[in-house]
Amino acid sequence: MRTAVWTFPDKPVARLVRAAQIAEEAGLDTFWVGDEGPAREAFTVLTAIGYATTRIELGVAITNPYMRHPALTASTAATVAEATGRRLHLGYGPGGSVSLGPVGLKPLHAAQRIENAIDMSRAVLRAEATDGFEPGPFATPQPLVDIWVGSRSKLVTSLAGRTADGFFANATKPNLGNLMRWLRAADRPVEVSLCFPLALDAQHREAIRPYLSLGLLDAPPGTAEGAGMSTQAAIEAAAAVKRGDLDAAARLTPNEAIDAVTIAGPEARASEEFAYLATTHGAAEITAALHQDDLATETARAVPVLLEAARLATLGR
Repeated sequence: MRTAVWTFPDKPVARLVRAAQIAEEAGLDTFWVGDEGPAREAFTVLTAIGYATTRIELGVAITNPYMRHPALTASTAATVAEATGRRLHLGYGPGGSVSLGPVGLKPLHAAQRIENAIDMSRAVLRAEATDGFEPGPFATPQPLVDIWVGSRSKLVTSLAGRTADGFFANATKPNLGNLMRWLRAADRPVEVSLCFPLALDAQHREAIRPYLSLGLLDAPPGTAEGAGMSTQAAIEAAAAVKRGDLDAAARLTPNEAIDAVTIAGPEARASEEFAYLATTHGAAEITAALHQDDLATETARAVPVLLEAARLATLGR
């Protein structure tokens, strides 16, 4: 059972690098960074992390096929892998309001765009021709990069099951069973990283609360209701976040929604739940999504939870 952390690149690069160093020193396997619009650029952050560490694998969860041409995304990933000598997991997904909204893009024809992006990225990484891409004289294969998909929809998750090397599962607990059925319908091996926000105390829980509506709305219809929050409340909460009124967003977000989305403390309970979900859904990796400004401290607190969860999951298998 592998262990990992994920974070949004909304902190200074030095903090992100220090968190990755702490994760590596503790023995975690992967450091994932989101690629979410005009925050820090994910591949640049991962390059800095790769130079400041020696072993930990790098991951982008999740980029989209709209902001960059997929050939550029793949060549960028290949360059980071070459520069750092590290395996890099390149994750594609539809993108959401946080990443696409600031530049006025919408995730139209998501499954087709992602499938095309996977095909082109593989061609770039293998230095092979495909529809829309002809490798030039400087093309070089890069085997250190593999292709992942992150999604909450049936169409894109099924695509991942047919074509991807890995699947980044960041969903509500009630939807996990469906996701895994869609993913595995093609009956081929796809590695799964199971990602949940980790809320070890009331402070963590309240820090996460205002932002939950964004993820619930970037999911298939009915996801918010399944998590105990009406769609209207989620729309109002998301609007409050966008205008900077986090208190209003928090008031609109019920405890049921937090319970559906997070792994909650105390530490022993969190480890047991992570292990249970990983075992139940056949995950190869458990990932704690971290959101605090003091990312180094939050990473250090997440480490024993993840390592104990991995131990318990291994015993459970």
